[in-house]
Amino acid sequence: MDLRGYKSMAVDYAKRSFLRARISKELPLRPPYNAGEQQFIERCTRCNECVDVCETKIIEIGSGGFPRVNFADDECTFCGKCSDVCESNALDKTENQAFSTDITVTNQCLAQNEVYCQSCRDACDELAIKFDFFSERIPKPQIDLEACNSCGACVSICPPNAINITITKERFDE
Repeated sequence: MDLRGYKSMAVDYAKRSFLRARISKELPLRPPYNAGEQQFIERCTRCNECVDVCETKIIEIGSGGFPRVNFADDECTFCGKCSDVCESNALDKTENQAFSTDITVTNQCLAQNEVYCQSCRDACDELAIKFDFFSERIPKPQIDLEACNSCGACVSICPPNAINITITKERFDE
């Protein structure tokens, strides 16, 4: 088949990711120090250097070969190595905050189901998860979003996987 004369059929991953995100309404959590989904997709060369250098192995290869964060097994230590090796400036710790996220506790939480559990609080070095022992017999976790740094320590330790960390709407719209 002769394809001369046809325009290049290069895939625009930024548009593909953008459209897919609008359909699913949830974007993957990208490595720390990114400037937002659109800029990250445009700048990232998918070299996987950030995946290789991550000391806790939370950065993995996601959809389309772009790196994403998975807190299933560990947390972010904010070492900055991912930013240090990123030659395309898709990750830049001098310009961007580590994470801009929303954190929610689902109804699968053991405490929400009257089972005494405080695993998330015990894992939180920032003391961003609190339990009010005076208001209820089995206290429920309350997340102080101002104190939370989105490290993900509470995610991997949660027995029923009831803590979700997602990018904020503002980052979604960037």
